[in-house]
This record gives sequence, structure tokens and C-alpha cells, in this order.
Amino acid sequence: MIHTILAYDSLPQGAEPVSQNGQQYFKYRDIYFLPQSSNAGVHYLAVKLN
Repeated sequence: MIHTILAYDSLPQGAEPVSQNGQQYFKYRDIYFLPQSSNAGVHYLAVKLN
């Protein structure tokens, strides 16, 4: 299950690319960031994965 926390315009410094269940994320501490593309550019949803 995924719980969305917030959306960000950039990743925190030190976020590392990871793959979970075939999905690309960036991990920083215990928070995963899911990249989302739109006409406005890329933003990142901060999510907690269970």
C-alpha cells in the first residue's frame, strides 16, 4: 500500500534511485519519492511504502 505525503519540485540532496516492485523511486531516509511528469515538468510525490 502507498500513502502519499506531499509533492515536491525537487528531490532532497542525497536521495538515491531505487526500484521497488518494478517501479522507479528515489529514497531518502525512510521516504520514497515517486517521479511524476506533467506539462509543468517533473515533480516528486513523497510516499511511505508498506
